[in-house]
Amino acid sequence: MKKSSRERLYEAAIALITEQGYNKTTVQEIAERAGLTERTFFRQFKDKSDILFDEGEVHLIKELTASVIASHTQNAVLCGVEAYIAAAPLFDSRHKQAQLRSQIIQDNPDLQERELLKAAHLTKALSELLSERFDKEEARLAAYIAENIFHLAFEHWLMQEGEKMEKSISKYYAIYKQLNANLTKM
Repeated sequence: MKKSSRERLYEAAIALITEQGYNKTTVQEIAERAGLTERTFFRQFKDKSDILFDEGEVHLIKELTASVIASHTQNAVLCGVEAYIAAAPLFDSRHKQAQLRSQIIQDNPDLQERELLKAAHLTKALSELLSERFDKEEARLAAYIAENIFHLAFEHWLMQEGEKMEKSISKYYAIYKQLNANLTKM
């Protein structure tokens, strides 16, 4: 199957930025590597950083939404964590790309800031979804907890070649539950 121009641009950007660094890579070079024009690049993305953040967030929010709507769980945190587990397959086939993307972001403070904004946006979106089923404050806290479990699981998953994202999320949710159990013993 032929790759879309977005996919070609993304792959070219990851390859070039990995080779040359983010600041030394131009939009023109990305477009040329993808066999496209700069104009095509700017039809797809508003700027160079957009290529690293645009696509995944949309799909992730769509999966989170579908999962929360379909869920029958009565625990807001579990509902949020289950939503991330439902979205886990989005990551598994893109492990190497996720590792490269993560390294690019870690090497660039401006991109780190944008990654934090993305996490805040995901948390807000999940909070709004959960607040349709749970108390607003409970939903807000649950969204923060679920997003942090996801974030830690994602970091773990990046280092585990061949591990499924669902397993990483489940592992960190189990740690969270154990911490809660320890609190109730006090």
